[in-house]
Amino acid sequence: TSGISVGGRQYLSYASVRQYGPAPGSWTSNYSGIAVSDDNGVTWRKSGSAFWTNAGPARNFQMPALTKRGNMVYMFGTEQGRVGGVYVARVPANQILNRAAYQYWMGTYWGRGLTAEPRPVASGGVGEVSVQWSPSLRRWLMLSTDVFSNGIVLRQAANPQGPWTAPRVVASATNYPSIYGASIHPWSKGNDLYFTMSQWTSYNVYLMHATVTRAGIPAPRPWVPEIPLPGGGRIPMGPAPDLGPLPTLQLPKSLQGPQGSPNAPRGPGG
Repeated sequence: TSGISVGGRQYLSYASVRQYGPAPGSWTSNYSGIAVSDDNGVTWRKSGSAFWTNAGPARNFQMPALTKRGNMVYMFGTEQGRVGGVYVARVPANQILNRAAYQYWMGTYWGRGLTAEPRPVASGGVGEVSVQWSPSLRRWLMLSTDVFSNGIVLRQAANPQGPWTAPRVVASATNYPSIYGASIHPWSKGNDLYFTMSQWTSYNVYLMHATVTRAGIPAPRPWVPEIPLPGGGRIPMGPAPDLGPLPTLQLPKSLQGPQGSPNAPRGPGG
């Protein structure tokens, strides 16, 4: 789901999916984790300690995205499927495989360990997050699949914990049917944002470009309670999306995923 390099080692975050469905655009996770390579990506091994099971507060990091700034690595996460918000944790770069060293954004402070529910930094029907710090714009940039916007959207913030701007569509499923999974290219710079984007129908990956202007820092948004959705889904409590009255969740057909096998490993090495 993402990759970074720290001190000559490569790290990949990944998600273990038990099954797709039964609702369109939903899936059930086993766990997420981090894999490491010491030979420039030739071989990989899953960490036996840096993983997050799909239970309790750890469920909020089932599709993680890693990004690095200075000596700190930030992990942005979402729940299984594309119904929910975005959460963030941080860890010293030299401790990335030490799960006990992670701190999670609790709304007003960074708390160590998942003994309580972290607070989302963005709300909505979010999936497949990719985040990068832009030195030229002096902004954090977040791309994600967005159910309500029917496409790939961009948010900006001055800090990883936000507040984040309202989502702006940079690629619409109306123009690019079945799109999902945008990933920021690490060589993006200046006002040029390059990202890869996938399509369900062809399983091709495309290199996309957007011209980004620096956005003002938004005021913190009021918090809304958890919103139940048809089919057992939910939008967790968090900053109110800039959507007006929230619609009943109807996943656009262009974003619906495939049906997969229920057979998948339940943990690293399993």
